[in-house]
Amino acid sequence: ADVDSKYCLLHKDYDPGNPPVLKVDRLPQTEDEFVQKTRQLMADVEKAINRYKQRNPKKLPANLKLLRALLPSGCPLPLKDAWGNSFVYEAEGLDYVVVSLGKDGKLGTSDDMKISSVEL
Repeated sequence: ADVDSKYCLLHKDYDPGNPPVLKVDRLPQTEDEFVQKTRQLMADVEKAINRYKQRNPKKLPANLKLLRALLPSGCPLPLKDAWGNSFVYEAEGLDYVVVSLGKDGKLGTSDDMKISSVEL
């Protein structure tokens, strides 16, 4: 799909002739399900950041709310993890880190989950 696709950045490869099977999300029940859901949400954030970088190769959005505002309506960007904690996003130059605070909601503990454009 080209950059001028009528679909949002996260779904621009959508093929209306071959739509995906509708999947209904259910709330996570177990700790593993919370972790898996958070990984999925973080992958969506990472995908949006990378698509932004493709269109703006010399900078990153200042924060996730700005990135979310740049997406077309109907294409929501998750700002929170499965536990309801806001993602921590830091960007410097073209490098970024997104952190889920995990179950305890505290930064810098063993349950934090991270994605980054650099090797941590």
